[in-house]
Formats: sequence, C-alpha cells, structure tokens
Amino acid sequence: MFGHKTCKSGHINDPSWDVCPICISPICAWLVVLNTDFKNNVFTIHEGKNKIGTGVDCEIRILMESISRHHALFISKNSKYYLSDLNSLTGTYINNRQITSEEIIDNDIVKFGDVEFKFKCL
Repeated sequence: MFGHKTCKSGHINDPSWDVCPICISPICAWLVVLNTDFKNNVFTIHEGKNKIGTGVDCEIRILMESISRHHALFISKNSKYYLSDLNSLTGTYINNRQITSEEIIDNDIVKFGDVEFKFKCL
C-alpha cells in the first residue's frame, strides 16, 4: 500500500512513525481460539477500539474464510468491554446468542464465523 508501512503484527502505520501505536497501547484482554487449526492461539485486545476481521486495517486480523473483512468491534471503556457486529455475513455470537452489540465479560464464549474464542480480561 503506497504511503504506509506495517509493523511486525501487521498493523498499518504512517511511514514517519517509529513505533506502532496499537502495539504499544496497554493490553486489556485476550481472545483464545477454542477450535480450528489455530486452537490455543491467542489474540491480544488493546485498550480502546479493536476492529476484528480479515482486512489489513483491522487491529485483530483473523484470516479465515468465514470471517468478514470488517467483522466485529471490541471496545474497552472504564474497565468494561463491549462487542458489536459490523454487519458481518456470518454473524457475531456471545455464548451461542447472535448479537448486534452487547457487553462482554470474562470467560464468555465468542464466535465469529466458524471460529470460537474464550474471552479473557484483566
């Protein structure tokens, strides 16, 4: 992509930045994969907004066919966590219930497309 560079985690950065602002923001939660070939892989969630999908502009990139380019959005605010579906094709689920936007708590099971995760927070 012209005029951009990516960090080691694949986040798009301005060429003038020495450090990725996403990678240095504090980690507040994790998504632990429970199924598929990526079982036990961990994706970190940083404070603020974290877009999930296959797109290069997503903070959490999960490269699976059942996941939309912009699938969902995690927001951490005042020690609370919220998950919103971004009109994905396969839906976003918390504990087997399809959601549009909802608060999420420690140990909830989250599903994007065919991939299930356990949500863990500090």
